[in-house]
Amino acid sequence: EHFTDFKLERQYYPQWVYPFDSKQLVQFFREQFGPVKRAFDSLDPNGQNTLREELQAIFHAHDISKDNNCEIKGEYLNISATRK
Repeated sequence: EHFTDFKLERQYYPQWVYPFDSKQLVQFFREQFGPVKRAFDSLDPNGQNTLREELQAIFHAHDISKDNNCEIKGEYLNISATRK
């Protein structure tokens, strides 16, 4: 009742290309990307291993590279509406 003109659009981030494989990409994010570093730092060794394996599986599943690089095309849903 409070909004009109809803629009849903699939958008893509610029393609991310890293010069290493998904295993090395996890380590890069762990060392260089604050939120990932904090997530690892907050876990015990077993939790860190689980997080490492899960991130590696995600990166590997979305890697579209045909060589030893890791190339990921991220997407998101852009939602907009007009308030009445």
